[in-house]
Amino acid sequence: MRRSFFFIIFQTQVGVGVLSLPSSLYAGAGTDGWITLLVTGVAIQLIIFILYFLSNRFPSLTLFEYGTKIIGKYAAFIVSLLYILFAISTAVIVLELFETTIKTWILFRTPMLVILLLLTVSGTYLAVGRIKVMGRFYQFVSILIVPLVIMSAYTLKDADIRYIMPIGQNGIGTILKATQQGIVSMLGFEIVLFIYPFVQTKGKTALKSLTLANVAVTLLYSFLTFTTYVFFSPAQLEMIPEPLVYMLKGVSFVIVDRVDLIFLSIWIVSVMTSYVSYLYIAGRGIQHLTKRKKTTGPILVAAFTALILAMFSHDRYTVEMLSGYHAKASYFFALGFPLVLFLMSLLFKKKRGVAMNKKLYQCLILLSMLILLTSCWDQELLKESKLIYGAGFDYENEDEIRTTFVVRNLGVPVSQGGVYSNRIISIAGPSPRATRIEMDRIISKQVTASKNQLLLLGGRSSKTQR
Repeated sequence: MRRSFFFIIFQTQVGVGVLSLPSSLYAGAGTDGWITLLVTGVAIQLIIFILYFLSNRFPSLTLFEYGTKIIGKYAAFIVSLLYILFAISTAVIVLELFETTIKTWILFRTPMLVILLLLTVSGTYLAVGRIKVMGRFYQFVSILIVPLVIMSAYTLKDADIRYIMPIGQNGIGTILKATQQGIVSMLGFEIVLFIYPFVQTKGKTALKSLTLANVAVTLLYSFLTFTTYVFFSPAQLEMIPEPLVYMLKGVSFVIVDRVDLIFLSIWIVSVMTSYVSYLYIAGRGIQHLTKRKKTTGPILVAAFTALILAMFSHDRYTVEMLSGYHAKASYFFALGFPLVLFLMSLLFKKKRGVAMNKKLYQCLILLSMLILLTSCWDQELLKESKLIYGAGFDYENEDEIRTTFVVRNLGVPVSQGGVYSNRIISIAGPSPRATRIEMDRIISKQVTASKNQLLLLGGRSSKTQR
C-alpha cells in the first residue's frame, strides 16, 4: 500500500476549498497569496513530522486504539468521540459547499436533497469498502489532476505578470498571518493517524510518501492560485468569489465550449475523495467505541448523520459560521491533540518498567492538557472586509423586496495617495436576509455592516410589518 498511501494523503488534502482559496488568500495577503501557500506547505510539513513520529511509535494501532495506552480509558474515549464529531462535521461542511457550488454553476433547479444524495450515496459506497480499495480508487482518479493543470496553464497565454508585482509588497508579516487560510484549505494530512497501521512499508518510506504528498498539494495549490493572480487584476479579484471557475469560464475551444464544466467535473471527484476519507475516519471511530467487527454499519451511521445535518444548516451565513468554527477546531485535531499525545508518549517511555501512581498519572494528563488552554484572540482588518456605508429597502412587488447597498471600496489609503470609491449594488429577493446572501455571492470579501451610516426605508416598507 506504499503508492496508495501517497494518493490517499494527496486526495484527502485536495478538496472543496480549492475554488475559493485564491479569493480568501487575496483578502489576507493580497497578490502574495501564492507565496503564503509555499510557507503553508513548510508549516504543514512540520506538523506531518509530529504525526509521523506519533504514529510510528504505535505502528500497528490507530489513534483510537493507542490513545488508551497513553492517556487512559476514559480520556481516550473523550478524545475519540471528539475526533468522530470533527470528522462528521467536516463531512457536513463538504456536503454543504458541494451543494452550493453545484447549484450555482451546474444544476440550478435541482432540489437540494438530490444533490446531497449524489455525493452521499457514491461516497458511502466507496467508504464501506476496504482501505485498499479506497487507495486504488484514489490512485486511479489522481490522473485527472493532469488535465486540471493543463487547463489552468492554458490561461497563462493571457496572463499579465505586472498584476503581482512587486513580489512581497504586503510584507512578511501579512504573508505569515494568511497561512491560517492555507492550512485550513490543505487539511487532510491528519488521516495518517488512522491509516498508518495499514501501510505495508512503514518507517522512512512512509515519511517520504507523506512528504511527497504534501509537496505535490502545495505546488498544485500554489500554481492554481498564481494563475488566477496573473489572469485577473487586483480590482477584479476583489469582486470574484471563485476565481478559478471564472477564469476557465472564459476559455473555449472548437470542440469544447464550456471548459469550466470539465474543471468542475474533476473538482467533484476531488470533493468525493475528501468526503470519503472523513467518513472512513468517523466510521473507524464509531466501530472502535461500539466494539463492532466491521465498519459498514458505523460508516452508514456517520453518512446518514452528516446528510441530516447538512440539510438543516444550509444558508450561506450558517455555512460560513460553521466553517469558521471548524477552521479553529481543526488546529486542535491536526496539531493540538497529536502533539499532546506524542509528548506524553515520550514521557511514558522514560517511565517504562516503573509503576506510575495514580496521582502522578493524573497530574501529567492535566499538565499536558494545559497546552490546549492557551488564550486566543481574533480581529477583522478593514482591508480584508467590504464595508456597507448605506442600505435601502423597499418592495419590488408583492413577493419581493428590493435592497440597495452602498459598499465602500477602500483600496489604497488616502494617506498614501489613494482615492476611495463606492459601489452600488441593488438586489431583489424574498427577504432582506436573502438579498444579503446574494450580495455575498457577488462580492468576494467579507461584507460587514458595522460602519453603516445610512438606512433608508421606502414608503410601503416603512408602514408594513413583514
